[in-house]
Amino acid sequence: MHTKKYRTGISFRTIIRYILFQLPELLLIFIAMQYLQYSFSITDFVKWTVILLWIIKDALLFPFLWIYYCNDEKGTVHTMIGKEGITNEPLDPAGYIHIGGELWKAETAENYPFINKGEKVIVVGRTGLKLIVVQADRSSE
Repeated sequence: MHTKKYRTGISFRTIIRYILFQLPELLLIFIAMQYLQYSFSITDFVKWTVILLWIIKDALLFPFLWIYYCNDEKGTVHTMIGKEGITNEPLDPAGYIHIGGELWKAETAENYPFINKGEKVIVVGRTGLKLIVVQADRSSE
């Protein structure tokens, strides 16, 4: 399925996904405001102002959060493949690596030797959230 992408690389599917994830919290805010209106006699103006401000908050946060709502579809620019990292512990065959300040579970590529702690690695694939890596200086072999 092909999704329309906007100039920024954000697909229509990403926008819909973000909106759908915001609906439960918006529903809870609405229910809370209904309760407050019933229990403490707040006005309709206050109730709808709070709900509108909540929607504005979600809209303002979208530019910072949209990347986390991407599908990771084929061809997406937000892939880990090709990124460099540093091993946090020896990979024999699995362990953890640092990439861009984040800690990732990683495993050496099939038939690939042990990689020591502190070595540079390059991501060559992934399985779920586990990255498949090779040692950076041997990646061209």
